[in-house]
Amino acid sequence: MKTKPITRDARYKNKIRVKRILSKTFDRDFKRKKALQQRKWRSTRQQKQAASSSSLPDLPTTEAKSVLRKKEGKKRRRAKARKVKQELQALRDTVQRLAKENKNLRAGRCETPPPQLPTALFLDNVSPSAKRRATNRLRDTKDDLARGSQSALRAFYFEQHVALHTGYVWLKDGSFSFGCLSDDTNHMAEAAWAGIRCVLNELLDKKVIFTINLISDSPISQYRNKTMFFLMKKFAVEHKIEMKWIFLESGHGKGIADAIGGTLKRKFDDAINFQPDESFSSASDLLHAVEHSADKIKLYLYEKSDVEEVKKSLPKLETIKGTASFHEVMATSDGKLYGKDLSSDTAKLLKTKF
Repeated sequence: MKTKPITRDARYKNKIRVKRILSKTFDRDFKRKKALQQRKWRSTRQQKQAASSSSLPDLPTTEAKSVLRKKEGKKRRRAKARKVKQELQALRDTVQRLAKENKNLRAGRCETPPPQLPTALFLDNVSPSAKRRATNRLRDTKDDLARGSQSALRAFYFEQHVALHTGYVWLKDGSFSFGCLSDDTNHMAEAAWAGIRCVLNELLDKKVIFTINLISDSPISQYRNKTMFFLMKKFAVEHKIEMKWIFLESGHGKGIADAIGGTLKRKFDDAINFQPDESFSSASDLLHAVEHSADKIKLYLYEKSDVEEVKKSLPKLETIKGTASFHEVMATSDGKLYGKDLSSDTAKLLKTKF
């Protein structure tokens, strides 16, 4: 077994340890010398630390740093506020200078009076007696003017208001445009159905039809609501047909239906312009006035009693969930209703209580 060689330091330490054990005097002297050495070493270290600290600058404490930052921030804010005040003062000076220049320009410009209107010029040159005679003549004849004349509004439907429902019927043979007129200006679902029913009944009387597709815009109060769904379902069951109602997206218009409505309104205008002294007391008068000029548009007339009849036939209805989002509603001959949110969706059976 190999042993490590004993070094000189180890032999010296062992020798000192033995002497301290054998002699108390030596042990006491050794401790005293050791204490002196340690004291000297500590004093030397303190002197070195003092010398090194005196050579370095005094570093600020955390509180001192905070105070310095506050002072620096206050100084920057004051400088920024001073700069903003100077800019504002410069703007005020510019505004005052421009205002003075504008005032000087206005003072140096000669004002021109506004041109006199031809009517005012004419009236200024008419004698007072002529003015009085003209005023009296107009006052005397005001009540004798014919209703619908040029002095009144141009068209009857602007003055008294009539309801006008228009559309176009696509058939395999014999497609046509139509317009439904009424003195009742109600635009709720029952009124819309009263107008459409005239066209549907005529189609079913003259044609063999198994499926009817309706396309319209989607106002909630007029077409896309529980009342119209009930009436459509009832009509499909009574006539043993399939019905589908397609609601166009809001804002997309009705296309040809709007065009037919515009054509009819122009026809009404022309009829009143050609007969300025004719009195149009109802929607039927307008219909008879344009039926020859609008021979390519089938005209129908429904009365207020027809609307009331539809309204009385309605039971108490409950709203169908999701009505506002439907874009297709189908009614079958067996009394079922189906709905679609999108045309690409699968038709889902609607839960109804009517």
